[in-house]
Amino acid sequence: MSTATNTTANNASNATTNDADAKTAVPRWMEVGMESGSAVSGSGQSEASMGIACADFDGDGLPDIYLTHYFQAKNTLYRNLGELRFHDDSFRSRAAVTSFESLGFGSAAFDFDRDGAQDLLVVNGHVLGPAVAPFAMTPQLFWNDGRGRLFDASGAAGPFFQEARIGRSVAAADYDNDGDLDFAVSHVAQPLALLRNETRTDRRFIGLELRTRDRVPPVGGRVEIVAGSIRVTLPIVAGGSYLAASDSRLLAGLGEHPGPVRATIFWPSGRTQVCESLSADRYWMVYEGEEPR
Repeated sequence: MSTATNTTANNASNATTNDADAKTAVPRWMEVGMESGSAVSGSGQSEASMGIACADFDGDGLPDIYLTHYFQAKNTLYRNLGELRFHDDSFRSRAAVTSFESLGFGSAAFDFDRDGAQDLLVVNGHVLGPAVAPFAMTPQLFWNDGRGRLFDASGAAGPFFQEARIGRSVAAADYDNDGDLDFAVSHVAQPLALLRNETRTDRRFIGLELRTRDRVPPVGGRVEIVAGSIRVTLPIVAGGSYLAASDSRLLAGLGEHPGPVRATIFWPSGRTQVCESLSADRYWMVYEGEEPR
């Protein structure tokens, strides 16, 4: 059983970057990367930025940004401080120490062990051709300790992560509908790889498929999941990774919590919708302003 309540509020956070013309309602986008602290590294360096993953890595309810960069240059994790301010948290988060010897491309944030913390998949490969070593590189799986520190768990992730490849794009989808994300990975001069997630865990999950009234994807919104002591914030994004689009459904790990689950949906329209008493271990379809089904 579930119930939904709705309230409507102005979405003032969009005004910083999207200043719509009052007469035409045409958005006028403004470049605010430098002011926000996310345009360059903490030391002021411009970086390559091939892949991107957006997730709340440190569990504070704000979406952070992970960017992959060039060989012998760190990847960057920008911690969201709120009010459109970001801090280069690459060293504390271990994004730097785990990336210096790789050239990152596609990336995806996901909770592979369903503990409520967002983990990370990154594929790597150089761009200078086989005459320059290293060209092929091993992909990486990072486990999040719940405080936004990423530890390389590739050694226990299966044969795919032990073979050097020339990785490029990553697309995520729960293609077998078992409550965990699987991946399609493209390579240079090698076949595409389909990775089925077979992580063994008794932890629970909940999935959401969201639909707006006008059928426009609810990009820019977010969902807050509460399941016992677990709090998960999922931003609704599009694109990302590298030359790939992923399953638009949202997945949250619930730890050992069996349910019920509360989901608060912040729609781009400004509507806030609270869905109470959702059961775990299944996907829910939610149309804006209607009961989950």
